[in-house]
Amino acid sequence: MAASLTAANMLRALTSIRTQILTSGHWRLYATSCKELDADRQPRVAMAPDKSCIICWHPEPEFPYDCTQPLPRNEEEAAEGESPLKVNLLMEEKLKMRADGPTDHELCNMFFTTKHTWRPMPGKKYRKPNLPLDREGL
Repeated sequence: MAASLTAANMLRALTSIRTQILTSGHWRLYATSCKELDADRQPRVAMAPDKSCIICWHPEPEFPYDCTQPLPRNEEEAAEGESPLKVNLLMEEKLKMRADGPTDHELCNMFFTTKHTWRPMPGKKYRKPNLPLDREGL
């Protein structure tokens, strides 16, 4: 298998895609100097000559440096040194471990229940206990 995957065989398999495009009926859609047909820029997928594996080539697309722009920066935020995401994270951590515990709303979201589950039920302590009766026959 290693002998069949030489550089020449891989190049031959990868260039077959370009030949198929040029010889197909749609060759008029492309100019000969078209960047899409340039052998160095187009990603290719091909089968090895012995059909033992698939060969893929994905070149890194070129992007001119002249077309880039710097990220916008707010001078006040840069001087402060804190990002809004960091502040939100710190507030969540602070609220997570508070002394009075989680709120009813947080508990509902945690356990996927309604708010009524976490409300006090005062009538529960005044109910008569429903104890099973002793059976006379035993």
